[in-house]
Amino acid sequence: MLGLIGVGAIAAAIVSGLSETAEPPSIVLSPRNAAVAARLAGAYANVRVAASNQAVVEQADVLLLCVRPADAQQVMSALRFREQQSLVSVMAGIPLARLRELATPIQQIARAIPLPSVAAGRGITPLYPANAHARDLFERLGHVIEVDNETAFDLFSAATATMAAHFLYLDRISTWLAAQGIAPGAA
Repeated sequence: MLGLIGVGAIAAAIVSGLSETAEPPSIVLSPRNAAVAARLAGAYANVRVAASNQAVVEQADVLLLCVRPADAQQVMSALRFREQQSLVSVMAGIPLARLRELATPIQQIARAIPLPSVAAGRGITPLYPANAHARDLFERLGHVIEVDNETAFDLFSAATATMAAHFLYLDRISTWLAAQGIAPGAA
């Protein structure tokens, strides 16, 4: 069972992408962002919402941590993990050493940078360190780039942070073209 703690835009993209596959996994969501969690559970038969973050931890073998980095300490310190679980963090800026402290006694911890394209199964997700659970999860959503070290992983993180500005720039160009009489679909 896959459990997600935090249900924002990236978590929703991951859940949608996984749920649209031929054999969607069972997914349990935390009640954080209740409206998004309820929408996903209503849209996909393989998704349900747990009563609490701890209930997600108790039910899942693989945990996907999707909270804001500023909330990591508060959220994770209230949880009791099992050593045999696997944790994948999509939080930017929280190093592996800190994740190990916050998720004791879990041994299998990875960091990932999924982008919204995972919703369509076309993601390219940097992963560090690669482990079977994290690799299998993100290979279902596109391509995985196994990064050799945490410094390189942080460089990927910095590079992907520029994508929002890039897409905004492309949107402005498209809007301008449409205003000049180009059909919106072509623009």
